[in-house]
Amino acid sequence: MHFDIKEYIDKNKMTRLQYATVFVCLVINMLDGMDVMVISYTAPAIAKAWSITPSALGIVFSAGLLGMTIGAMFLAPRADIIGRKKMILLCAMLMGISIFCTAFAQSINYLIVFRLISGIGIGAMLASTATLTSEYTPNKTKDFWVSFVVAGYPVGAVLSGLAAAKVIPQMGWATMFQLAGFVTTLAVPLIYFFLSESVDYYLKAKPKNALLNVNAILSKMDIAALETLPIREHHKNESSVSSLMTQEFKLPTGHKIARGNVKSLKTNCFEAFYLLTYLITGFKGLLTVPCNIP
Repeated sequence: MHFDIKEYIDKNKMTRLQYATVFVCLVINMLDGMDVMVISYTAPAIAKAWSITPSALGIVFSAGLLGMTIGAMFLAPRADIIGRKKMILLCAMLMGISIFCTAFAQSINYLIVFRLISGIGIGAMLASTATLTSEYTPNKTKDFWVSFVVAGYPVGAVLSGLAAAKVIPQMGWATMFQLAGFVTTLAVPLIYFFLSESVDYYLKAKPKNALLNVNAILSKMDIAALETLPIREHHKNESSVSSLMTQEFKLPTGHKIARGNVKSLKTNCFEAFYLLTYLITGFKGLLTVPCNIP
């Protein structure tokens, strides 16, 4: 039995379920932008409160980027095993708890640990939301919807910056982390109730009640229910990090994404956000350095 969910998605208009999936992924990416940038907005206040130079916080910024690297390369591929929705839920809880706990850090070492943990969640989250969006949108408009979702990242960074300008001077840097952690944790019920699991995951991994869950999703998309799960060819080590270094992925990234390759999409998305985060945090750091200009 042959069944390809993308064939149905490409032939029909987007349903409420698909729009809801895109919207939830957009909100999650906005929270990602906030969680990444909150350390940049609070760095001057932390440096002043602890009587340290802003440059001493450089290792804290590096810990966050290291965490994003680990999350995107080693945690995100596990979504093929446990499911994209579960991975996104796990990342949201990891981010929310670690960012909230950052408010109670008493030293640089604690900041490094909490930023590393939150970075792992952020890195895995970025890759998972982009992949899930690409799976639920038609190929002809997939580029637009993925771009729309990832645009939530800078939007969240800007909005949190405006909030930080009000919160930090009046309530302190710790309150900013508490608010960021609390808001991120609020996304957990939003994800649980409104985000749909990947149909492709159910068809490939075949977890318990896979057929029942697939048909529940298909009914919301006005697609006829399946009587049995189709037999899919199993590819060993499909999402391993080492597989990214094979000859297959030496082709241009854009070409591979056009063919719907999930691994290239994850890698490309991570690299773009890594560069964006580095540039934004670096520029923010320049703004905190005093200059003796006559």
